[in-house]
Amino acid sequence: KLPKTLTIKTGSGKVHLYYICQNGKSTKVLTPDKDVLVDIQYVGRHVVGPNCTHPNGNNYAIKDELPIAELDFSVLESTILTLKAILLL
Repeated sequence: KLPKTLTIKTGSGKVHLYYICQNGKSTKVLTPDKDVLVDIQYVGRHVVGPNCTHPNGNNYAIKDELPIAELDFSVLESTILTLKAILLL
């Protein structure tokens, strides 16, 4: 449901999706075991990008080289809460 956007494959094999949002907030969505399911970074925060090295020695790399999509934060938040509900059933 989220628009296609710049996507980075992390050194651990996960992905970072980049969006430009207004009026957002940094937040984490955790599994019942307290593992991070989704980690949203907003103003004043940072993320690791392509060509950086993960602690395991693998590099971060561009997966989908697309322009960074703009998205209303409420859409992002709603989608993530829906995803959480589905994954935690």
